[in-house]
Amino acid sequence: MNQHPLFQPTGLAAASTGTGTDFGAPRQASLEAARSIRWRIDGDRLRVLECLRAAGARGRTDEEMQEEIPMSPNTQRPRRGELVALGVVVPTTEKRRTRVGGRKAVVWVAK
Repeated sequence: MNQHPLFQPTGLAAASTGTGTDFGAPRQASLEAARSIRWRIDGDRLRVLECLRAAGARGRTDEEMQEEIPMSPNTQRPRRGELVALGVVVPTTEKRRTRVGGRKAVVWVAK
């Protein structure tokens, strides 16, 4: 049975069915970009882990890690999140006030 052209997949729908517009090229470019910075991510992840290990049981908030390393919040937080996902960093029940803003922040420790 042939479908009316109005119901043929186009655009994003076509991309999911493998017909129509090819959205693979932008995705491939994103994957290549991610691979090109992988060495930096691994190094940054290690720097975050070493920062927490140096803090011992006292741990550090994200802000404290960013100041100690130093590292941009937009780099540090995702690396800490990856370490949590790997199970080598855990949150404590303690919270400390941030220097900037005075909000309570989770204290993180290395296992």
